[in-house]
Amino acid sequence: MVQNRQSKCFFIFFLLFLAFQTYALKAQDVHLESFMDIPEEIDGCSCAFSVSRDELAKGEYVFVNDFASMAFVKVDGELKRFELQSHDEANKTYNYLYGEDTMEVKITNRITCEDGSELMEGTITIRMENGTVKQKFVGRCAC
Repeated sequence: MVQNRQSKCFFIFFLLFLAFQTYALKAQDVHLESFMDIPEEIDGCSCAFSVSRDELAKGEYVFVNDFASMAFVKVDGELKRFELQSHDEANKTYNYLYGEDTMEVKITNRITCEDGSELMEGTITIRMENGTVKQKFVGRCAC
């Protein structure tokens, strides 16, 4: 009887372990992707961020916005339009929403280039039902 009870406990523990592992793998399966075509809703002044200076120079972006209320990112093959919910200018943090998904853009550093232009560095954090992705970026804003 004790052995039967131990077997049941082990079996339940094993099932819970498998369920947790499956959930943990699914939760990490969110990918931020680069894109080259800027959506036509972005007209005029904008910011464009890439994962590296090389990708920025090639026009490969992970984030673009319109200086106002909308931002685009490509997550798991889908270009999503996030809406600005709030920003904290003192902390250089911008919070966006797409359905239940949230995105935080934090600018951590500004670099003045030799030509007088300014590069920004920071992180993009997107929280979705199936996981979170955090990506460092480099980019610039211009009109």
